[in-house]
Amino acid sequence: MVCSVLRSLGVDEPLWDDTIWNNPLPDYAYPGPVPIHGTYYSQSMNVNVGYNVLLPPEYDGSTRFPVIYVFGGLNGDENTYLVGGIEAGFNPDRSGLIIVYGNGGRDSKYYDAAPGSPMDGHEMAETTITQELIPAIDHTFRTIQSREGRAIMGLSGGGLASLRLAFKYPELFVAIRPTAAAIFPTAAEAFNALGDNVGYWMFNNNASYYEAGTPYTLAVQNADRIKSLGLGIHMQIGGDDGLLDNNQRLIQVLDSVGIPHEDLVIVPGVGHDWPAWGTDPYQWAKVYLSAPQPQPTNSCQITEDICPNLR
Repeated sequence: MVCSVLRSLGVDEPLWDDTIWNNPLPDYAYPGPVPIHGTYYSQSMNVNVGYNVLLPPEYDGSTRFPVIYVFGGLNGDENTYLVGGIEAGFNPDRSGLIIVYGNGGRDSKYYDAAPGSPMDGHEMAETTITQELIPAIDHTFRTIQSREGRAIMGLSGGGLASLRLAFKYPELFVAIRPTAAAIFPTAAEAFNALGDNVGYWMFNNNASYYEAGTPYTLAVQNADRIKSLGLGIHMQIGGDDGLLDNNQRLIQVLDSVGIPHEDLVIVPGVGHDWPAWGTDPYQWAKVYLSAPQPQPTNSCQITEDICPNLR
């Protein structure tokens, strides 16, 4: 009954974890420059997926800017960190950066659902981010369309997203900032951490499928590519976070295969919560990202959808 009503209203049906792929943000929900809410069509899931974008104050169509992709944790969507960050006291300096808040599902672990699982074809977070969201953003906005112009970050599950996607696809990103990363080296730990039956819904209870895609495994498997390309890795976590040991274990794996990284930042007295991120978590990326690139322009100023000859 609920699903039929949602369909009649043109609203996506929620998935097993209450994921809704497109969540337009009311203007009144954000104090300050109203973000751009956009969508792209996901061929992998046959659904429109939403995102939010904050443009730098100097964005006028004459310059290409680097992009930071931001992803949320459990129960998050494209609005969670945008609105929640403001409520937590963030006052981000947006100069020189395009900030994209993506939707990777509420409990996808940022994987594609395993073949044969109930969410196969419905919750394909890895594919929709790497093959659909990034090209959509590059098509729509004046971005630097190379790995030197992309960083990825997030808190908790979003920290997992930044680690596993950058370690699996180092050709896409030049830097990552996982904070309080919700990482588990074994399927037994991951499937039982929340008691939500994610092992069945997303992984078809296939421990090997999960473990082949952890940051621990991918760092070892792709160490040569990561080192050859160069990847800025800035990790931080609260000193009272129950995931501290797992994050320290990943640092040990990176050291064992010779992947350079910044020192793990441990924030004293902080648990698995917003303060682990700091008050302005975005400007760090400028150490690694390309600087904005002035380009020849014309009378079209804002997006490439409006001015396709800007590409």
